Amino acid sequence: MKFLLLLPDFYQSGEINAWSGGMSAPVPVSVCKDIPLRELPDCFVLGIPESLLRVNIEKDFVYAQYVRLDSKRSVLSFSIRGGNDKTGRTVVLTILQLLDEGEQLMFPPEVPSNLPDSISERNAIEDRIGSMLNSLQSDSSSNIKDMISAVKKYPKLRSFASEHVDSLAQKPQWTPNKKKEYSFMVGILVTFLLLMVLIIEL
Repeated sequence: MKFLLLLPDFYQSGEINAWSGGMSAPVPVSVCKDIPLRELPDCFVLGIPESLLRVNIEKDFVYAQYVRLDSKRSVLSFSIRGGNDKTGRTVVLTILQLLDEGEQLMFPPEVPSNLPDSISERNAIEDRIGSMLNSLQSDSSSNIKDMISAVKKYPKLRSFASEHVDSLAQKPQWTPNKKKEYSFMVGILVTFLLLMVLIIEL
């Protein structure tokens, strides 16, 4: 299991930087060999979709995703607002959990308590990590906890997200909205079977 931080782009560099405990300094995500970019499906976003940020205006809103990859590995991510860049635009902080085949996900995620000086805005990032962990342990993260349960309950599904995102062309296979749809369909099926039993008995 490996943990990586995807750091907020405070200075509009155009590149998200990644850091983990084994690195002396952050490196661009595009060259980070630990992140399986080519395997990630279109429904997996490195951060938070803009449409979700507009709808969920609270500072400590956390968006979670989980995907099972063709290589038998899996990726779990948690993203939160990391602050604002120099133009006032929202930038995002993400914790990635990379799991090999058979490894169990960790919730809440494990993150280092002290980041190295090589990370810009280190204190601000540490503060946002703390806010994320507090949010994940609060009642406001019920969708995320439902998603974690669904990952364990549906081993054949490949992609999960804690929120439904209309703006994504390819949707995750499981979201809280789809969970409700499944429950509704099961309810209809049970009602239909009960009616059939009553008709047969009559």
